[in-house]
Amino acid sequence: MDEELQQLVKACVDAFPRNGLTDGAVDAFCLKHGAVPEDFPELLAKHVAVEFSYGEIGYGAAACTMDCLAVYVGIEFSGLPFEIYQAFDSGAYRRENMPAAVIPWQQYTLPAVMEILERERLLPRA
Repeated sequence: MDEELQQLVKACVDAFPRNGLTDGAVDAFCLKHGAVPEDFPELLAKHVAVEFSYGEIGYGAAACTMDCLAVYVGIEFSGLPFEIYQAFDSGAYRRENMPAAVIPWQQYTLPAVMEILERERLLPRA
């Protein structure tokens, strides 16, 4: 499953600025893994967060994928996937009066993602 999720991450990055998550790709993933489409956002969001925390996915690819997921899900984006999306979004821009040496995703995204993963008991990798 992780390999296919990683392929979807790559599809998001490769399709930028278009959305790399298509109904066909999501349906094929769900069919192959016996998942219902309603569970897909959480599966992908958890994958992105865990792989980011281990340095397997860079911030840019992770944020791009979460943006794709937000657009794919639309207004019903909520729960854990939305929380993970917000963690990545928090590192997307510099704050006013932020010192030049501060990297927003290191300051905001990484700690937020780690907190979520710890709370959800998704670390350490088994």
